[in-house]
Amino acid sequence: MKSLTASAMGRFWVNEDNDFCYECYLPEFLLEYEEELESQLFDKPFAHFRDCLSPIMKMKDGEWNAEYAIKYLTELREKGYVDNQEYNFW
Repeated sequence: MKSLTASAMGRFWVNEDNDFCYECYLPEFLLEYEEELESQLFDKPFAHFRDCLSPIMKMKDGEWNAEYAIKYLTELREKGYVDNQEYNFW
């Protein structure tokens, strides 16, 4: 999978009950840059989580294997979208 142009300073954790939490790493210097801080702590990690949620749930339900989930995420990252019908979401 291609690396993203930006990296997040936090991440979501999801357990078997689909509960999730958020963990972040906050360098003190970021307190001076509120907009960047907001983006790094919330917008980017949440976008990554949202993108991964469908493949995670499909794998959890046994509908997809890891290779298919990676194919989906790779296409999403490279093209910026996926055809939901092609991945049997409709």
